[in-house]
Amino acid sequence: MANPASTLSAPLTGRIADAIANVVRFREVRPNWNPMRTDDPAYHAAMYKYFDGATSTFVKGTSPAVESSEFRLAVGVVEPGKGQILHNHTQEELMFAASGSWMVYFDENEEHKVFLEQWDSILVPAGVPRGWRNVGTATGCFLNLSGVHDRMSVEPPAGAAGTSCGS
Repeated sequence: MANPASTLSAPLTGRIADAIANVVRFREVRPNWNPMRTDDPAYHAAMYKYFDGATSTFVKGTSPAVESSEFRLAVGVVEPGKGQILHNHTQEELMFAASGSWMVYFDENEEHKVFLEQWDSILVPAGVPRGWRNVGTATGCFLNLSGVHDRMSVEPPAGAAGTSCGS
């Protein structure tokens, strides 16, 4: 595909050139298949990191397609039955179901949970443990948006210490 700048009649400079340089093409983003570093294959899901801070370790081992000073956008393309383990964030996290059927749960026993269908979203406050899973019958797409200064940690079982998953 042609560079977007090559389709313009005038030369690009300054902030417009910066904006166009920040286009992210899905086909060019490489997934991380085990972003939570767990041995349980139920939590191995393709996470694509579109935007994030330069020094972030969110979705460990994966650089963002474009560095941002404010926003983090990770996209999960997830098979049925897979998702992410119970974890915590130091800032709000917006979860958006672009396609598929999802469960967002708030405790190990999944007694407190909500279900999201395509185009539904939830804003989870900072400090509220959460995990999510594709409960549909087809591969779905789930977007996670937070600030680049958000730190995430795995929510440990009762009495155990947590593990830092990034900043």
